[in-house]
Amino acid sequence: MVVKCTTTSRDQTGDLARAGDFASYAQANTAFHGAIYAAAHNRVLFDFAAGLRRRLQPYREAQFRLSGRLARSHAEHSAVVAAILAGRAAEAHAAMLRHVTLVESSVEGLLAREGTEEGRAVHPIGPRPRSTRGG
Repeated sequence: MVVKCTTTSRDQTGDLARAGDFASYAQANTAFHGAIYAAAHNRVLFDFAAGLRRRLQPYREAQFRLSGRLARSHAEHSAVVAAILAGRAAEAHAAMLRHVTLVESSVEGLLAREGTEEGRAVHPIGPRPRSTRGG
């Protein structure tokens, strides 16, 4: 059941990515990730991930409007599903970690471009702390 839901969600995101339907893609993306969380059979993980997704939803949806992001997101989903279906847990973990990292990078890039203040990127909950690297 979870595998069918995951592959159906992945296929749906592919159709929506090709159509450039940002809003519907965002909804299908949420369903896809929900299916992955459910497949983990870990209620604590499910609740944590779902809560985090709800808090970050406006930023997550905005990144889909970046050029090529829908197609890249779909390709990342496909890599996750392929690894899950093949029973390769370490590969699935690595693919999902890569996907989440790329989403984070997309959102940070979007915030840096659209939310600058005095040349510094504005963090959604306030200014980003300055780096302490290099003194």
